[in-house]
Amino acid sequence: MWSAVGACPRSRHRLRRRAISTVRVMLLALLALVAAAAWMPAVHAVPLRLRGGTVDRAITVGRAVDTVLMDGVCVTNGVAVVFDVAAMLPGALRIELRNCVCDGGAQIYVRGYSGEPASDRSLEVSVSGLSGSYCSLVFVHNLPARTNVTVRDSTIVTAGPMRYSQLSGLTDAVASPLVLHATSLLQTQLRVSNTVLRSSQAGGTAMYVGGGVDLLSSAVVLDGVSLEASGGLTASAMHVSSSSRLSLRNHSVFSVTNVSVVSSGGGIVLGNRLAVSDSVLRFVGVEGSAASSLVRCDGGTVGAGGWLELHDVWAVGEASSVASLSELTLSGGAVSIARCAATGATLAAGPTITSGAVSVQCNRAGGRVLQSSGDYRLAGLPSVSVVPCDGCAAALACFDALTASFTDCVCSCRAGGVGDACLPFDVPPARAGGGGGGQDCVSGVTLTESVTVGGGQATACFDSVVFSGPITVVVDLRSMDAFADALNVTLRHCVLAGGAQLRIGGLSESTARLMPHALVNMTNVTSLEGTIVLHGAMPLNSSVLLANSTLRATVGGSQYVPTTPGHEGSRYGPALVLDGVRLLSTRFVMTRSTLVCGGGSCAAILVERGLGVNLSSVFYMDNCAVNSQTHVMYALASDLRVSGGSVFSIQNSLWSAPSTEYYKGAFVFGDVAVDGGSVLQIVSSTFRLGFAMLMATTLTVTGGSWLVHRDNAFRTAYVLYVARYDGVAFRDRSVWSILYNDFGYGSYSSITAYMTSFWLVRYDARPIIYGTCNEIKGSPVKNYRSELNIVAPVTVLDCGNCTVDAVCFAARTSSVSGCGCVCAAGGHGDTCLPAAVPDGLGPFPLPDANDTEVRCVHGGSISSVDYPDPGVRGLCFVNVTFTAAIVLDLWSFDAPGKTLNITLLQCVLMGLSIKGSGARVHVSVTSSMLDSGALEFEDDFGASSQILVAGSKLLSTSSHAIQFPRFTLGANSTLLLLDNNMEGESYAVYFPVAVVVDGSGIIIKGNMLKSIKRGYSSESAVYYNDVDLKNGGYIDVENNTISAAIGIFFLGYITVSSAGLLRVADCTFTGSTEAFNSALVQLYGSVILQGGAQWRVEGNNVSASSVLSMPFSWYSIELSGSGTTVSLAHNRQADSSKAFAKITSSGLIVTSPAQFVVGCNMKDGVCVCACGSGGYGEACVPVGAPALPPAAGTASSVFVRENLTVRSVFVVPAGASEVTLRHVVLDGVSPVLYVPWMARDGVRIVVQNVSLRNGAVLYVMGGGALRGAVAAGSNESGPVELSVCDVEALNGALVLTGTYPAGSALTVTDTLLVSARPTPLVYLSGSQSSPYAPVLVLSGLRLVRSVLVVSGVALVTVMTGGRTVVVDGAVLELVGGGVALDAAVFGGEYALYASARVVASEGAV
Repeated sequence: MWSAVGACPRSRHRLRRRAISTVRVMLLALLALVAAAAWMPAVHAVPLRLRGGTVDRAITVGRAVDTVLMDGVCVTNGVAVVFDVAAMLPGALRIELRNCVCDGGAQIYVRGYSGEPASDRSLEVSVSGLSGSYCSLVFVHNLPARTNVTVRDSTIVTAGPMRYSQLSGLTDAVASPLVLHATSLLQTQLRVSNTVLRSSQAGGTAMYVGGGVDLLSSAVVLDGVSLEASGGLTASAMHVSSSSRLSLRNHSVFSVTNVSVVSSGGGIVLGNRLAVSDSVLRFVGVEGSAASSLVRCDGGTVGAGGWLELHDVWAVGEASSVASLSELTLSGGAVSIARCAATGATLAAGPTITSGAVSVQCNRAGGRVLQSSGDYRLAGLPSVSVVPCDGCAAALACFDALTASFTDCVCSCRAGGVGDACLPFDVPPARAGGGGGGQDCVSGVTLTESVTVGGGQATACFDSVVFSGPITVVVDLRSMDAFADALNVTLRHCVLAGGAQLRIGGLSESTARLMPHALVNMTNVTSLEGTIVLHGAMPLNSSVLLANSTLRATVGGSQYVPTTPGHEGSRYGPALVLDGVRLLSTRFVMTRSTLVCGGGSCAAILVERGLGVNLSSVFYMDNCAVNSQTHVMYALASDLRVSGGSVFSIQNSLWSAPSTEYYKGAFVFGDVAVDGGSVLQIVSSTFRLGFAMLMATTLTVTGGSWLVHRDNAFRTAYVLYVARYDGVAFRDRSVWSILYNDFGYGSYSSITAYMTSFWLVRYDARPIIYGTCNEIKGSPVKNYRSELNIVAPVTVLDCGNCTVDAVCFAARTSSVSGCGCVCAAGGHGDTCLPAAVPDGLGPFPLPDANDTEVRCVHGGSISSVDYPDPGVRGLCFVNVTFTAAIVLDLWSFDAPGKTLNITLLQCVLMGLSIKGSGARVHVSVTSSMLDSGALEFEDDFGASSQILVAGSKLLSTSSHAIQFPRFTLGANSTLLLLDNNMEGESYAVYFPVAVVVDGSGIIIKGNMLKSIKRGYSSESAVYYNDVDLKNGGYIDVENNTISAAIGIFFLGYITVSSAGLLRVADCTFTGSTEAFNSALVQLYGSVILQGGAQWRVEGNNVSASSVLSMPFSWYSIELSGSGTTVSLAHNRQADSSKAFAKITSSGLIVTSPAQFVVGCNMKDGVCVCACGSGGYGEACVPVGAPALPPAAGTASSVFVRENLTVRSVFVVPAGASEVTLRHVVLDGVSPVLYVPWMARDGVRIVVQNVSLRNGAVLYVMGGGALRGAVAAGSNESGPVELSVCDVEALNGALVLTGTYPAGSALTVTDTLLVSARPTPLVYLSGSQSSPYAPVLVLSGLRLVRSVLVVSGVALVTVMTGGRTVVVDGAVLELVGGGVALDAAVFGGEYALYASARVVASEGAV
């Protein structure tokens, strides 16, 4: 059996009372011991161990003690806990605080010797997981030599004034989480890591040093620490008292690395008595903001052998400098400042130099890199030795006292020197600097593992790279070369697939101001279930371009998980995520690209943590097509702010999001604000939407800004829907122009087509609105109030009558000529916008010097396609209408050795035939529509080809929608039919000749497939004539919605060999009542599987049909070879009088070790379990996946569900030895924990803090509980430990059933189960108890030398005739075991109802 650690606790109230009592008894004993120790000699050490409980009285621990452990103890009530080191026993001393809580103004002291420390002892102090909401940790007086102190993984906050009762002279440490006072450290290390130190009291400091602190051959290291002080201008992140010295001698180190500083006052203040000799004071990787300098020294000396190092220190405050050292004297030591940055013009104020040198390298101040001594003089450092950015010097890299030599930029250490810099102690190194310039482009590879790139380089480049699988590739701008001229991030011809995420960014707004501008170029990117994430602020004057790309994702396939608090459990399937994006004088352009999002809650573009467009920035969505089921751009608890003369433009684009749901908008934000002379414009676009185009909580246009809706076709109920009726405000002569728009009904409503929802016009926020030449439902708009619901007055202008305010951005316009704007200074584009219009917009591709590149035809009508010129390697059509059937014969291309590329995007087709030539070709037909004719692929498509038909509507009046006559697919090629709507008279997808798939694949997924003819024949949604799958070749028909007489029809032989796969899964099929042979899969021929081949028909839902039919006895299914499997599992048949499956027993030939497995299928809600040779006999559990228990040894041994709401049934994988449900809500579902599927050597199940709601039932089933399952309880089965505690049920139940093997222990404690209505017990087919609303059911329970304990529970049934606890089934059998009820409360008309016979043997109780 297992340890009890981690299992369900006993009653929390009892535990707390016991713990408090225990602690107080121990403290009394401790006080008695301390008192007795005053006259008793300390002969034997007394270890003090406190686990849990509360300390609310002051205590001092010391005499007769050598070991202290406080684990999970709460120190509160402002008390002082003092560890008196001087009073402890000689020898090795240890003080450990683990996962303790410190609040209420409490203080924890480690108190050393007021004089010379004793030499007969050493000390180790470990503080981990300390959570202090109002607390201070103090190290005072001299600690023994060879002391090691570690503080890690903690958060210590000082929220108010502290009264340091144990110290005198500590009056100026107002409030500090960490205090070093009057202490001398000899051969000692104090390390603080991964910890937050925060002071919020006025004048407080995150770390305080006072009373004189001396380091002699010692180290103080802060690494990964956050220093936060918010107590006004007198607060500081770290403060050395002005009356105190900080002295480093004899090869000591004071190291501050990877530290974040946030202070409302001073940063790291070193006082005025700093002394560094033969030692190192270093600040490396420090970033933060302070009111003045990030590091400040008001006096002191860096003497002989001393080194003050500032490396990678970033002062991000508006007027902050890196360091103020003007009062410091450099006398024989060294100061180095390398790769530091300050937002302001001053980098640092230099020290007074009597001897020694200040060395500098590659620093940035005032937005420029400092390169010469003149630059540094202007930046505050008049006397420096400048090392070039690409150079190196010993003065920057090595601690001279322990460095033997410096060769090839490498320090060689003397004895005692460690690390790259030959320091006296092992401390975190400096982050690798940049200066490496560009790096080679990663090209032509597939990435299958997560990776972070940046690493001090100025360039991150990916060319023809496939990002494959659920990986995350991070381009971290913060880690790139901050001292380069520019940062370049490039993606060309890349593919994201299988849940891959590409994250670019990582800058705070303040940090972004210190970085060089970034050029992010993403062109010809294809994403299929991948996500591009831009997060954080972009550096000033940056550019982001996404062009000529196709991004597709679905709610079910995307791996992106929102990080906005409260939305972590939601899924939106975004193709593009803007996470906290702030554009600062930056161009963001998305052009000539397609975004497609599928799924009920999908958002093609997801915004988190707000979107800001500021400082003359531009955000353009231009010539893009977005197709989404629900949202185009959806913001999670986020606002849109366009300010500072910026432009947000959606233009020349097509949005299709035809949701029919109420309150589902295409473009959804919280508050939308346009201010500071900015522009939000929606122009020259088509919107086919549902409820609303733009939805916002409020809309505010101020500061002379401009809102424009011009030349659009809106098909939606509301163009603008503002949730708050008083939420629309226009101020400061801001203008709204509504010009040349066409309004009509959308998919939500056939009676509503308004410009706005109702809103209250406030006298102080009335807009200036111009309306010109708009139409609604084909007629001119005459009354803007009644026809478009605009309640404010509108100035109506006749068509062709233009004024400056109506058609131009007036603030940047000098005049209007006709309807053309004449721009004043600072005006840009046709309408004199306040920010420059980006280059490269419009329907035409950017110029390319290579004439053989594939060029796109954008827009217009075409009746024929000319033969391509020699060398041209493809054709591209975007938003083109073909007025005749087109034949593209790939033999006409003269481009030997090239991959041909045929692209059709958003096209209207009258019939298209593409004939292969044996060359490698990539064909993409996306978001297009078939007006007549059919789509055909014919002849030979060479090795490594890809044919993609996606997101298209192919509704044909001919016999088929898409056909593959004489079709050959080369090795390593794929045919993808994804998310289409395909309909034909006889067939949707038609393969009229034999299909050979050799090492390639055909995927038909996410489509709507329909065949019009419904009678008896071979008419079907998908038709195959002979199939041969080999060498890993596969056909996967998955997640389609099919309506036809026959779903998939196979005529002739099916041969699957050499690890081939034929799969029909997760489809919804509606058959025909007119066709007696209606079936999802119809076989008119024999099937041969061999050599590890698989045929899987799983997870399908069918109605009015069979799942599988082989109607003639002369056909057969033959299986042979190891690993060869046919699986018919987890299918459901409803509303059907037809047979579930029609296969004659004589036609099934299975040669071992091949397997034909019929798993869990359902017909009209009744389990259909009939196992063939090698079948598993699974439980009838209605789950969607996986189909079968994994093979032994492949499943995870631990199954955990935590912190979530479950609304669909899950299945525990086979072989699991530990199952945990913790902090879970089961909402209307009935999961089964089925012990026989779990580990044979024993199972541990913990169900803790679980809520059962809306008829949820949790089944724990032992052996024999389900038909066809192997019974537990044999000698091969290990014991079952079941712990159920803190479970609450409101109209739910717990069911225990089946046989449990020897040694099992089942406990139900601290649980409240209430039911007020009948709860269906769907897996207890023989039970008659459902109508009586039981909350605990013991059905057919058999305990073999095992126990069931129900203790501390309340079980209540609130209904007439209700039965609270039911014992049913044939028998309740106890074999040497027992059942115990203790401290239980029952409520109900029948508290205990037993219909089962009770049998007890072998001493059972």
